[in-house]
Amino acid sequence: MMKESLFSRYRRGIFTHLCMAALVFCWIAPLGAAPRTLSLEEAMEMAVAQSLSLQKAGIDIAAAEFAAKSTWSEILSVVNPSLALSYGDNLFSGDGFQFDKANGRFGIQAGVAISFNTGLPQTLRIMSLAYQSQLLTYENARRMVEREVTRTFYSRIADRNTLANRERALELAEKQYERNRVSFEYGMVSRLEYLRSQLGVETARLNLSQQEASYAANMRSFLSTLGLEYDPEISLAGELKLVKVDLNPEPLIQKYLFQRLDILMQQQVIQRAELSVKQQTFSPWLSASVQYQAGTGPAGNQTGVSATAWGADIQFADRLSASVTLTIPINNWIPGTSANRGLRTANDTVEKARLDMQTVENNARNEIRSLTDNLRNSWFSIEIARLQVEIAEQTYALSEEGFQQGVVETLALEENRNSLSNAQDQLLSAEHTYYSLMLELASALNISIQDLISIQGD
Repeated sequence: MMKESLFSRYRRGIFTHLCMAALVFCWIAPLGAAPRTLSLEEAMEMAVAQSLSLQKAGIDIAAAEFAAKSTWSEILSVVNPSLALSYGDNLFSGDGFQFDKANGRFGIQAGVAISFNTGLPQTLRIMSLAYQSQLLTYENARRMVEREVTRTFYSRIADRNTLANRERALELAEKQYERNRVSFEYGMVSRLEYLRSQLGVETARLNLSQQEASYAANMRSFLSTLGLEYDPEISLAGELKLVKVDLNPEPLIQKYLFQRLDILMQQQVIQRAELSVKQQTFSPWLSASVQYQAGTGPAGNQTGVSATAWGADIQFADRLSASVTLTIPINNWIPGTSANRGLRTANDTVEKARLDMQTVENNARNEIRSLTDNLRNSWFSIEIARLQVEIAEQTYALSEEGFQQGVVETLALEENRNSLSNAQDQLLSAEHTYYSLMLELASALNISIQDLISIQGD
């Protein structure tokens, strides 16, 4: 099932590459007419199609697939047709070298050699595993691209929300400044209060300008990875909606550990190493060949039917030969020979691959445990950040009311406004961190975020 699934995904990836030009054209063509909204699904498709690493992985898959489908070449080793034209005569003996057409010879030869090795099934299996390994490599690279695009997509949405917070902070600062301006004209506030409110507006405007520049730069970089030119009219669809995920790592390890791509790939490494040992342990060769030879030569040198060629009498003759050879290698069992050393090296490779599997499994278990703990702690951070925002909103509302009543100074109101803006930024950062951890945990289990969320209902 895994092989069919990966193969179908690879085919879909190739189809996506072929359709990329049309997709980008359809996307860019109407940009001048109206703002465009980019969804996460569209962004992932574009990123996969644009990824150079995936394109190179596709080439490797094609090569491995060709090798896996060309197993017949391991049996039919050689087909050799040949033509020969030769001339021979004395050089120093007799009358010396003289050109005589009768000494010319013409021949044709064709042969087929077939080799059977008892290790052939292992060879074919190794070729099949190499193909499956390339599929897993492609799948792993594709998921990494999609995961990074998802993280960046929602990071840009967080940037957009931060930009909205800066705009609200500027509106509040301008509102406060307008009240102080009117109050200053009527002599109700001091010039210092008036100047502080004016400075607050300019500071909020500077913060907004910096956030706009940062958002534009980040969007330009993000769209570039999708193969799109930056356009301020392009917006991202959706909002980051979080669900609390509180999971016990041990059941997750038991259920999902051995479907991780890194473990599947390491299992294939072990299988290939074991097959290599079987190949080298005892692999007799059975070779069969058939050859047909036909040619002409001077009369008297060959027996056959007389013919006339080269201006002299010649003979035509042909020959059909066949042979069967059984080769039993024993070098593998002789200590110190290169074949024996190769067999020992192959056995060592198996042992090291199994040790590497233990390392991969231990790292995977620790990663899942660490991510579940970090996810739980990150949710606590979100709850604290939300409480901070709630308190900051109430504090600002009370300070604004007190300012209107003349019991709160402009400086205190501005500090409370800045505290509210900072609390909102911290909440956005905590939410993005939590979602990134969800992505990491889903990737560690080799499932989607939707599946990760649904686990809680099980």
